[in-house]
Order: sequence, then structure tokens, then C-alpha cells
Amino acid sequence: MESSSMEGDTDSPPRTFSQVAFHAIPHSYPLSTSITCAYTLSNVFQANPRDWVGIFKVGWTTIKDYHTFVWVEPYLDVGRQQPVTRQAVFKEYYLPKDEIDFYQFCYVDSTGQVRGASSPFCFRQLVEQSVSNQDDDLLIITTQEQLEESKHEKTELQRELSQITEENYTLKRALEKEQQEVTSLKEQNEQNEKEKTELVEELDQIKEQHENAKQQLKEMDQLKETLTQLTNQIEMQESNVAEQGDRASIQDEMFDQTVMEVQQFKEEHEELRIGEENSELLKMKDSIQLLSVDLQNSEKERERLSADLQRLQILAQNMDDIKSENQELLKRLSQQEALQNYPDEGLRKKLKEALEVIEEKDSIIKEEEHLIALLSQEKEELARKNETLTSEIEGLHSVIADLHDAHPADSSHMKPDTTSPAGATSPTQGQEPEMPEEAEIQHDNTGVFAEQEEELLVCRHCQERFPLITKQELMEHEQSHRICPFCALVCDNMEQSVFEDHVYGHEM
Repeated sequence: MESSSMEGDTDSPPRTFSQVAFHAIPHSYPLSTSITCAYTLSNVFQANPRDWVGIFKVGWTTIKDYHTFVWVEPYLDVGRQQPVTRQAVFKEYYLPKDEIDFYQFCYVDSTGQVRGASSPFCFRQLVEQSVSNQDDDLLIITTQEQLEESKHEKTELQRELSQITEENYTLKRALEKEQQEVTSLKEQNEQNEKEKTELVEELDQIKEQHENAKQQLKEMDQLKETLTQLTNQIEMQESNVAEQGDRASIQDEMFDQTVMEVQQFKEEHEELRIGEENSELLKMKDSIQLLSVDLQNSEKERERLSADLQRLQILAQNMDDIKSENQELLKRLSQQEALQNYPDEGLRKKLKEALEVIEEKDSIIKEEEHLIALLSQEKEELARKNETLTSEIEGLHSVIADLHDAHPADSSHMKPDTTSPAGATSPTQGQEPEMPEEAEIQHDNTGVFAEQEEELLVCRHCQERFPLITKQELMEHEQSHRICPFCALVCDNMEQSVFEDHVYGHEM
């Protein structure tokens, strides 16, 4: 028998036994004789070649408690609509040998479910029987002891049957409780499955976050490179700012020197006043023209400083952009602080280094802003000095105009020195041929200014007029301009990059 093949089957859950019915089961079977049991399959039940019929001792609890079993006969009528009767034959070698216990047949399907059970029976030795054929009647002869014993056994069987019924009821109640527990366990199992699914989803999210963290680390490396480039640019701009500061200091010295010259000129003007010759007045005009040139140069320098200040403002705007980028980077880093719980020491070190780099860049940006503020203050001071110098020069112009108005009244008191020898040379004698022109200036100022304008040299680029300068100085002035070689446009106020773009535009 293939009894070992059934040892792996699990306990059978409660099912109705009405699908397979055993019939014609005797009270006892003889020992050492093969037995046959008949059973009927209902029309709703479909047999399987792996179904089997077993002999169980009364009181069994699981399908593993069988004594012996046989496989059912295969049945190929799948679409049957009527019940069918089959038989199972048990060999005498595998049958029980005791006469005390009671047994029953059970039909078990391929899934381990009990589909039907027979009434209890036992195994007994054969007794002496005599058969009388008189009048075709059957006579069975037994002893009194056997009769009493059978009655006693019947009583015991009835008592056992009542006990089995009670036990069956108790087992049903216990089985219902177990079914409830199984249901609750199934619900718990489903809940556990849901939690497992959620945990798997969380694990996938964590993996995705880890991949995002790696990507953000790559972006942080790129940001580090960008910060390094910005640092280099800031250092270059710092050097430019330092150069601009040196220029500003040089311009301050030039302004101070110009103010000293103006003050010196005022002192000389107070000493000379009306009693000096017309040559001194012309020298004063020349000095005023030179001061005007210096003023123009200082205005150009101020415009250059304004352009530099605009560049510094652009730099400040770039610094604000860098600040915003740093703030965004800090936000990203704050979002990555949650990943610091992972055992990735390299990741934490990179985050720490990035934070240190950002703090250093913030300190550099603050220093640059402070330097820009200082340069702005210096520019405002230069503008105020320039306005002061302009007002002083305008005051000098008004003084000169007053001198022109007062000079005709004083000219009658000025006579040439006729006592001087003819061969003597003096500074005033060299000026005597110009005296008629001075008289004309006293009587008609417009004629003198017309002649002076003819003596002025004019810059061919900016069209400015310069009094009493040499052609070499005019050439140096013209070379100081930034001129486009294609369209001859004066580009003094353009930045170097804008000027280069302008020139390259002609080449394209």
C-alpha cells in the first residue's frame, strides 16, 4: 500500500458527508478475509483518480489516522447527471486483526476533504454454524455466552455511540471556534500582506530617494565647480576693484592738486588784480583753459568711475544671484539632511564640505558688498569735489568777466615805460607789439575772442578746443581716445567688452 503518500496531507476542514454514501455495511466482518464496501457518488460530486477510501478507527480526528486505504476506481463519465455506485476492495493482509475496536469507511478526495463516512463495524472470528435445509429455513445456532456477549457488545456500542455523538457535538463547537480563529488569522494575514506591500512600496521609494540623492550629489559637484569659477571671477573682480580704488585715490590727488592750483591762482589773482599787464591776463585765461581741460579730464574720469560703478553694481547683482543660488543650494542641502541617517560616510562628508564652501562664499560676497559700498562713497565724494571745483571755476570766469569790465577804466593809467633803453630787453618789451590788440580787446571783446578761437587747436574726434597747446600734445590727446577703426565712432564711454563686440560686429 502507498500509505507513505498520505502522511503529508493536512487536517480536513469540516465538510458535509452527504456527497458519498456507504450502504449495506454489516455489523461485523470476519477476520482474515478480504472485504468489499459499496458506496454511491452523488450527481454533484465529480470523482478524481487521486481520491481514496480508508478504514478509520472510530474516534479518529485527522485523515492521517487511517489504518489502511485503497485508491478509487477511475471513472471517465465527466458529464453524468445521475448518482453512480462504486466498490472498494480491501485485501485481508492489510485489515485490522483485533476484535475489540470499531472501524468505519471514509471517502477522502484529492484535496484531503472527507466526502462521506459509513456506520461503525468490527471484525469477529467465524462461529460454528449449521444450516438446515428443512422447509427451506435458515437456522443459526449460537451459544448463550455468545448471545450475552453480543448483547453486552451492543450495549457498549450504544454507549460508545452516545459518547461519540457528544464528542462529535463538542468537536463541532471546537471546530467552529477554530474556524473563527482561522477567519481572524486570514484577516490578520491579509493585513500583514497589505503591510508587506506598503513596506515594499516604501522600500522602492527609499531606493528612488537614494538614486535622487546620488543625482543631487552629482549636481552638488557641478555646483562646486560653478562656485569655484565664481570664486575665480570674484578674485579677478577684487583685483579690478583694487585697481579702481587706486585710480580713485589718484583722482583724489588730482582733484586736490587742482584745488590747490585754483587756490594758488586765486592768491595770484588777488596780488595781480587790475595793475598787471594784458599778458598776465592772457596767462590767466590760459590757466583757466588748462583748468577747464583738467576739469573735462576729471569729468571723463568720473564717467569712467561711473562705468566702473555700474560694473560693480552688475557684480553686486551677480552676487545677489549667487546668494539666491546659495539659498537654493542650502534648501537642497536641508532636504538632504534626512539622508544623513544612512551609513554613507562619504555622503555626509560631501554635504559638510558643500556647507563649508557655501559659508566661505557668503563671507566673500559680504566683503565684496562692503567694498562696493566703500567705492560708492568714494565716488560720491569725488562727485561732490567735482561740483565744488566746477563752482570755483565758474566763479573764476565771473571774476575774469569783471576784470574785463574794469580793465578799460584802468587802461588810461597804464602808459609804456619810455625811459627804458632801446637796446634793453624785458618781458614787457616783447609784449609791446600786441598792445594795439589789447586796446581792441578793451574796446571790442568779440574781435579778440575771434582771433583766440583761430589760435585754438581742435581735436578731430571730440571737437574740443585747446588753447595754446602744441600739435604734439594735441596728437597725444587724440591718441588717448578709443576710436572704432571701421566707423570712426568715439567709444570712450564703452566698456572694453562692449567695444570689442562693436568692432567684431563690423567684421561679421
